[in-house]
Amino acid sequence: MAPTLTRIGDAHLVGSYGINFTFLPDAHSTGIFTFAQLRAMSRPR
Repeated sequence: MAPTLTRIGDAHLVGSYGINFTFLPDAHSTGIFTFAQLRAMSRPR
């Protein structure tokens, strides 16, 4: 079976500290990504 491409279908701000994404194709939206987490994931290694 071929791997499924996961992509962001929607995003909503959660207060002033994070974002809740809706992931496609299954439309799950569990969890909040804080801005600190997103910054840490985007830093070059």
